[in-house]
Amino acid sequence: MTTMSPTVRKRSRKGLKRAFTLVELMVVVVISSMILGGVMSSYIAILKSSMRLWHYEKMEREANRGLEYFARDVRSAKLIAWGSATGITLTVPQVSGGGDRTVVYSWSSQTKIFSKTESGTITPLVRDVQTFSFNRFNLAQAAAANDYETNQIQVTMTASPPTLGLYSESTKRVLSARYVLRNR
Repeated sequence: MTTMSPTVRKRSRKGLKRAFTLVELMVVVVISSMILGGVMSSYIAILKSSMRLWHYEKMEREANRGLEYFARDVRSAKLIAWGSATGITLTVPQVSGGGDRTVVYSWSSQTKIFSKTESGTITPLVRDVQTFSFNRFNLAQAAAANDYETNQIQVTMTASPPTLGLYSESTKRVLSARYVLRNR
């Protein structure tokens, strides 16, 4: 019979390499997967939020620029021709060289674009406009009956940024502005 002394047992334990068991590895993999899943879902939520803000900011910038173009022309318009609740023709004096120019502002329900047409060139001003209307008023703030008594024009539109499937289409902006025709 062979027996080992206590010093030999200590030496043989030191020589053994310590390893992870299968259960320990599985626990580490599960915990790591949960942490990685949390990090990825946070990243995706932040990405969607930043895309939503970027599209909303782009829509705001486009709407402000479009209304500014319209304001500049309508304030200096000498004549207006009322086409419909979604289209209006303005006769505006030239900035240089004298004479007049004709500018048409309209909204298309098919393309959802509010645009400006001048000299045959169509310039899109605001995209993704869901609803749109022009209203005209006289000096007494009442609805004007014809082009001659129109002294104010109100633009009302509902715009929404493109969703691209990233979020629900709940972010809409209703814009309404009233302009006084100065040359009338």
